Amino acid sequence: MILFILCLLLIAALIAHYFKRFKTGIALLVLSFLILLLAGYGIPAKQLLSDLQATYVIDEPYQWSARNAIVLLGAGTEKIVDADHVEPGIFSHGRIAKTAQV
Repeated sequence: MILFILCLLLIAALIAHYFKRFKTGIALLVLSFLILLLAGYGIPAKQLLSDLQATYVIDEPYQWSARNAIVLLGAGTEKIVDADHVEPGIFSHGRIAKTAQV
């Protein structure tokens, strides 16, 4: 999306230069450079992800009974070629650790 906006700004700067609107063209080039600089530092991404990366607050503790169960989705498994067993994938270790903690 940012690449599309940068391309539009650069095309608009070229069109402004063609029609002898040099100040407008320079302003568009500076704006495109600032957008590229901000995107390079990750400022827009940090703002967009700030709510998604917030910690979750659990209001009430788990209430365990005799019939509770934990279902672990392992995020893929890998079959070992030389052996007859299956190991968890690289992305499933965090899930396994959290399940063991709970």
